Amino acid sequence: MKVAVKELLADRRNGMFSWWQTLLVAPIMGFVYWLFVSGFRRFRDEDVTPR
Repeated sequence: MKVAVKELLADRRNGMFSWWQTLLVAPIMGFVYWLFVSGFRRFRDEDVTPR
């Protein structure tokens, strides 16, 4: 995982990470985030406030 992050940062420094890649990946990452957040909907009605 660390190697992948280093390679991504190195690519970005070299100018290989372009604006069109951002536009391409942003909807996919938004969908992944929505799936992650919607997984917590089952806890919506639970009262977690301290008494």
